[in-house]
Amino acid sequence: MEQETLYTLAEVTRTYQVGSATVRALSEATCTIGKGEMVSLEGPSGSGKSTLLLMLGVLETPSSGTLTFKGTDLRKTTDEVRTVLRRDSIGYVFQQFNLIPTLTARENVLLPMVPVAGKNADKQQRAAALLEQVGLEHRISHLPGSLSGGEQQRVAIARALANQPDVIIADEPTGNLDSASAQGIMDLLSRLNEEEHVTIIIATHDPAIAKRTHRHIMMRDGRLLEDQATPTT
Repeated sequence: MEQETLYTLAEVTRTYQVGSATVRALSEATCTIGKGEMVSLEGPSGSGKSTLLLMLGVLETPSSGTLTFKGTDLRKTTDEVRTVLRRDSIGYVFQQFNLIPTLTARENVLLPMVPVAGKNADKQQRAAALLEQVGLEHRISHLPGSLSGGEQQRVAIARALANQPDVIIADEPTGNLDSASAQGIMDLLSRLNEEEHVTIIIATHDPAIAKRTHRHIMMRDGRLLEDQATPTT
């Protein structure tokens, strides 16, 4: 069966104005990403990974070129449409966790569901089920400050899943974790990809993390240098 295309990029470029200088953060990126793929964007700092991730996450639009997500040309649509796409189709996981420190694990997971129609009791139940899915049912009422780094990132992943997204965008999701916690997070993301068929796109500078994905795109100086299946061992 032919894989459904989620993203199409055609000569996508992103520039920023810094004073009188024009900085090209991404240059003529062309590729497709299919539904259900697990892809890593690998490269050193300044390679363009985060810029590309921002555009795949519908947080920025290209300066030139064409980027479509679920058939929608992101440069030609409205802010309102992009807002709905972010809310309903994309989950975000960050290096810094970005949990609200005064909210419990369950309350943090509930946050993305607040603007969505539905009964509060159903949302509470879904948040609890998601925390159980990431192995934190025993931490449901804990504040982030009482959780380890790995546990906080699991809460962040549960939050990213709140509205049943098509894709999870993860920017250095293991960057603040020790090696054991990092492998645990990658185990969780791999399981979600395999069992839930959620597309996972991870930006990383760590080759060991990139090897855990099915496909890796090597980036340098804003360009896509390699795009290939990750070798299996």
